[in-house]
Amino acid sequence: MFGYSLTKWADLGLVGNYNYTSYRDYYSFEDKLHQSVYGGGVFTRLFPVRFLFAQAQFEHNWIHLKYIPGPGGGSSFSQTLQGNSFLVGAGYTTGRDPDGKNVYGYLAILFDVLKEPNSPYTDNVNRSIPIIRAGFNVPLFQGGGSR
Repeated sequence: MFGYSLTKWADLGLVGNYNYTSYRDYYSFEDKLHQSVYGGGVFTRLFPVRFLFAQAQFEHNWIHLKYIPGPGGGSSFSQTLQGNSFLVGAGYTTGRDPDGKNVYGYLAILFDVLKEPNSPYTDNVNRSIPIIRAGFNVPLFQGGGSR
């Protein structure tokens, strides 16, 4: 995530993501599934109080799937899908300075409210899966300002 503080209570920025997942059925068929999800988008965070925020984030993702059947299970196949997501949620920060001059941690929970069929944030019956994100905000390029 790369963002910019527009005001003391609002941030705006860009986000990029990549997730790789691999599954293997050891008990029945010994088949495998590999999945790569990558994409990008924009986000905004609004801070009604210093330590709480609301977040909205639009993403466009590409999903590449590869299925490899077990011995005697047929042929493998690959598929690439695309999907949009609109993530909405809230979070907690540790010591955010409204002037944006200090490093702080955050923890957020988000849900995909679009629930498109190819969203990486929905399950097989199109229910939104909670997304838990955590990290550190490091202010860069805050200007020279006089001391």
